[in-house]
Amino acid sequence: MKRRLLCIILLCLSTLSLVGQEKMLGAWNAGNQNTIVEVEVVGQVLTGIIISSDNSNVEVGKSILKEFKLKGAKWKGKIYSMKRKSWYNATLDLKDAKTLEITVFAGFISKKVVWKKD
Repeated sequence: MKRRLLCIILLCLSTLSLVGQEKMLGAWNAGNQNTIVEVEVVGQVLTGIIISSDNSNVEVGKSILKEFKLKGAKWKGKIYSMKRKSWYNATLDLKDAKTLEITVFAGFISKKVVWKKD
């Protein structure tokens, strides 16, 4: 009986994780000269790749989000800074179906950035 209950609980938790993933997927406008990032699932994690940009200095096809896993109510992973050419810890928080708030951490400093879905 306990084993069956544990299986049901694990199934419910994995279903909740998948629902959270689906809302995160798709093309997001990063707000920097119309830079569009495609968020997708690779294995068990969310990743993001730049698929287009009006900025000629942006490398289309570059991975900008990696290793994002659901921890509690937020997704935690790493985001790439084009300016600094390095990876930073970050959280993704879906505010609504069209608003993604990203908090980037660099030591004791954090910065919030908002991406929009068209």
